[in-house]
Amino acid sequence: MTTVEVKNLIKDYGILRAVDGIGFSIEEGEIFGMVGPNGAGKTTTIECIEGLRKPDGGTISVLGLEPYKEREKLYELIGVQLQETSYDPKIKVWEICNLFSSFYSNPLPYSELLEKFELTEKKTSYVSRLSGGQKQKLSIILALVSNPKIVFLDELTTGLDPQARHSMWKLIKGLRDEGRTVFLTTHYMEEAEYLCGRVAIMDHGKIVALDTPHNLIESSGMEERINFEGDVPNIEELKNVKEVLNVQENQGEVTVYGKGADLLQNVVSYLQAKGINYRNLQTRTPNLEDAFLKLTGRKYEGDKSMKALFELTKVQFKLTLRNFVVALFSFAFPVFMLLMFGGIYGNKPIPFYGGHGAVDVMVPSYIGMIIAVTGLMNLPLTIAEYRDRKILKRFMATPLKPYYIIVSQLMTNFVTTLIGLLLLVITGKLVFGLHYLATGPSFILAFLLSIFSIFSFGFLIASIAPNAQAATAIANIVYFPMLFLTGATIPLELMPPVMVKISRFLPLTYVVDLLKNTWLGINQSYTRDIVVLVVVFIVSFFVSVLTFKWEYA
Repeated sequence: MTTVEVKNLIKDYGILRAVDGIGFSIEEGEIFGMVGPNGAGKTTTIECIEGLRKPDGGTISVLGLEPYKEREKLYELIGVQLQETSYDPKIKVWEICNLFSSFYSNPLPYSELLEKFELTEKKTSYVSRLSGGQKQKLSIILALVSNPKIVFLDELTTGLDPQARHSMWKLIKGLRDEGRTVFLTTHYMEEAEYLCGRVAIMDHGKIVALDTPHNLIESSGMEERINFEGDVPNIEELKNVKEVLNVQENQGEVTVYGKGADLLQNVVSYLQAKGINYRNLQTRTPNLEDAFLKLTGRKYEGDKSMKALFELTKVQFKLTLRNFVVALFSFAFPVFMLLMFGGIYGNKPIPFYGGHGAVDVMVPSYIGMIIAVTGLMNLPLTIAEYRDRKILKRFMATPLKPYYIIVSQLMTNFVTTLIGLLLLVITGKLVFGLHYLATGPSFILAFLLSIFSIFSFGFLIASIAPNAQAATAIANIVYFPMLFLTGATIPLELMPPVMVKISRFLPLTYVVDLLKNTWLGINQSYTRDIVVLVVVFIVSFFVSVLTFKWEYA
């Protein structure tokens, strides 16, 4: 039965045609390989078949589904290992296996897969502590946890030592023996020759040959070579030996070229019959790399969804807690500021705040600080880093709805902000006798609007940044002026007039103002603050949606 059928596939990147009208089919239970030089179009082809890229022409059918349009159904039936994916180093092996299991309706028990791939002892280890071979095994486990009919492996063994590579080959053959179809791309001709029933050779976006490794070698017309040292025979006589095509001699080393099942026997018989002494006789038969070189002319260089969202958010939150910098600035630093300045001023009345206590004013200001940390630093930097490490792209190759990845980040940072808020309130109440003077609904609405506004601004940073390094720079440029010029740390009433004017251009100013006024129950109009934050939210959100990319170009 045909499991994959590709007809006239075309994919362009601007003026570059990466895949140029190729076509092929893959049968059930087959290990199908695709090889080619760097830039030949292998990865683009496999990603179009996986539904990760939208073809510009042609048709693709995978198990009767159109990959790009029916991705959610497709990812229940296939497993994907991407060429470049690295997972958060602070996540544990069992956690990421459990997370991926939650994406599928009928997953294989990951404990069985860990045992099969000899990773049970590493179950509680962090991913960062796995060896290269163990990380690749984990990639296969995550591709198999869906119990797929087809497994896509893109450059699986690149970077592995020979022993680990051969170990991986046995595992791949085991997948075929289980009745699964395997589509792999590889940088190793020996690997394709050993594993694949058929191999497609790609070059410049086209398939230049497709057949079994044996037939590809035979059709290339490459000769067998026999090398030996010793007495130099009569070259012309040796050329006339049956199945010999050519003979060359170089400083006492003789190379015989020929084709035929009896070539070696014929040459040795000739040497013995003529009494020619020889030593270090070696034979070299053509292999797939020889065929590749001849064909290309280039050297090969090498409610399931809600459960998944909950699991993804849970894992993201664990990773946030394991991030020392995030925990420091989201939890410890605001509490430290409250204890330090609260210890200096106590909760004495402040005249310019209607006689409200100093700590009563500090707490909502520091809540604004926490929103800034999670929304302007943690959120955009995590998304940008995940995009750099191709984690976003790997998540897309699952039935998980792509926007869930962003939603889980928003929820994680919302929970982080909420915990920071509770720590501040509890500390203020226990140590300084914090007063909560406002009505609950007003502050809750102000808090939620502030979250939406600042988080959308952070999402905008992640969307426009060309890479994770740029996202870090932009976040720092935005965050630190807001931290010190908006009333989040120092009241605006104590700042010079020029600083107050600058603060009016910073969204966090309106967050802090709205939070303080609703927290303290100050009876004034909140219209200006609300309008500014709504505008920031709408503009940031829509620009982010228009500019966001799941992977860098």
